[in-house]
Amino acid sequence: MSAAVPPSNCEERNEGCSKMSQVTPKFQVTVVKAEDDFQPEEPTQFRSDQFLAPPNYAYDYTKSATPSHASRYLRSLTQLTRDALPREHHYWSTRDIQGEYRRPSLDDLHAPAIVEPPRTVPEERRQEDPQEGVIKFGWIKGVFIKCLLNIWGVMLFLRLSWVVGQAGIGQGLILISSCNLVTLVTSISMSAVSTNGQIKGGGIYYMISRSLGPQFGGAIGLMFTFANSIACAMYIIGFCDSLKALLANEFSTSLIGGGENFTRVFGCISIVVIFIIVFVGMNWVTRTEFLLLGILLASQADFIIGTIMGPTDDKNLARGFVGYRRDVFKQNWQSAYGPSGVERKDQNFFSVFAIFFPAVTGIVAGANLSGDLKDPSSAIPKGTLAAMILTYFSYIGYAVMMAGCEVRDASGDISELDKNLADILDSPAFNCTSRSCNWGLKNSNQMMTTAAAWYPLIYGGCFAATLSSAIGSLIGAPRALARDKLYPGIGFFGVGSGPNNDPVRGYVACFIIAVACILLGQFL
Repeated sequence: MSAAVPPSNCEERNEGCSKMSQVTPKFQVTVVKAEDDFQPEEPTQFRSDQFLAPPNYAYDYTKSATPSHASRYLRSLTQLTRDALPREHHYWSTRDIQGEYRRPSLDDLHAPAIVEPPRTVPEERRQEDPQEGVIKFGWIKGVFIKCLLNIWGVMLFLRLSWVVGQAGIGQGLILISSCNLVTLVTSISMSAVSTNGQIKGGGIYYMISRSLGPQFGGAIGLMFTFANSIACAMYIIGFCDSLKALLANEFSTSLIGGGENFTRVFGCISIVVIFIIVFVGMNWVTRTEFLLLGILLASQADFIIGTIMGPTDDKNLARGFVGYRRDVFKQNWQSAYGPSGVERKDQNFFSVFAIFFPAVTGIVAGANLSGDLKDPSSAIPKGTLAAMILTYFSYIGYAVMMAGCEVRDASGDISELDKNLADILDSPAFNCTSRSCNWGLKNSNQMMTTAAAWYPLIYGGCFAATLSSAIGSLIGAPRALARDKLYPGIGFFGVGSGPNNDPVRGYVACFIIAVACILLGQFL
């Protein structure tokens, strides 16, 4: 970078400097001839568009071996610098999540403006991947429904009645509210991050890595990927256990021995079907989730109708379903912690809290698909909070319904029912003070099935809850983790395909991890 030679007359220095500023480098010190014996005065005030630095006083020109420095220009950053204004481009990682941008250099940062961010992907490559056919979801399909499917899990059908039997209505409502309060704080924090910047693909990992840095995001994202893969296997095993219980309780039969081999065979079949659905694309995933949500809603409606109808046979009556009664509600108001047919050890408020807490998780299911949302900044907080509110009131409502129509302890023996008594609750079937019973809110996890109008639909809801959670775990693995290339060789799994740029190789990796866990047969 060159500039005009300053005039030799020091009295005309100011005018000469203004002429010299017509072509100036960004960082420059004024030049003084050694023979002029120039004594600097106050530093010259420069305009905002001039970047002439004051003389470098630390340099002694008189002692230089060269007598004249008229054509020498010394450039330094130590005299006058201009900090670049913060821009979003300054905070990109070295390898951007989309693989198209690079971090600006020092010259880029000191440029007047960045009109077009520097790209590393050739134009012809970008044209080969048009945006036609890309499926983008709104807050209902993309966040609200996915959060509902993940929050309404098997805990709703298998553990909510047990929570009411142990904690009672009073402490049970406090327990459910406390669990939701924890997730509410997390959801609000996640919503704040999602509304304070541009959100791309990667979901929770993207938010963490762009807020705390790629190092934190990479560590958390890697654990989150493995957790999703293992959770997928856990949901599949839960589905197999529910199917095994259905065959044993209602049909008194079993397949493949009904043990761990049953779980391995049907678990592998289930995970293969789920992988095919995910592999086909998000369009089929959404259709499948709509079907599963319909089954979930139908099963809950079946339970509500069944509680209104009351017991229709002596079998359900002997198991503890007596219909809505005020005295039953009063008995179930107080807590009754202790061993039961479900858990053979003593319980307290915090142990029940720990068991029930997974029932309110799943709030990140919509945020994990941030790259498939039309407006992530609006959809994530709106859909997540709406799903939390709906599921919270559903848990509260179902807990109150169970406490009002089902007793804590029942033997399930029809012969012990005595309908000639003034109060059916005085029958020996409900007297479990000196013996252990297998039915009732406290002893059985099948009480929602007992109160349903048509019990197979409750099993269908349980199946839908497990399968939908498994799908969400498989597709919710942080897609951006591999594309940031934080670990050697992990970029192989981040290669996208299809109009939505789905990481199929990442799906295969999660599928292999899930199958390995399913082949164990059990986790405990």
